[in-house]
Amino acid sequence: MNKREAFYIGSVLKKHRMMKQMSQEELAYRSNLDRRSISELERNKQEPLFGTVISLADALEINPINFITEIINSHEK
Repeated sequence: MNKREAFYIGSVLKKHRMMKQMSQEELAYRSNLDRRSISELERNKQEPLFGTVISLADALEINPINFITEIINSHEK
């Protein structure tokens, strides 16, 4: 059995949050998460659930498919 590769979103999440000039607190509020979770996701200390990725994309006003594609592409580098 192959071990599943970890699915981290930190660099992509932080890039889009900074582009929107949004604080971790604001993103947490908009995505219905807490600030600590945002921090842990950005530092790749936590793997997100699929629903969390969708909530973050919505909060960042990004098409969820484009957001997920960018995350996947960042893993391939």
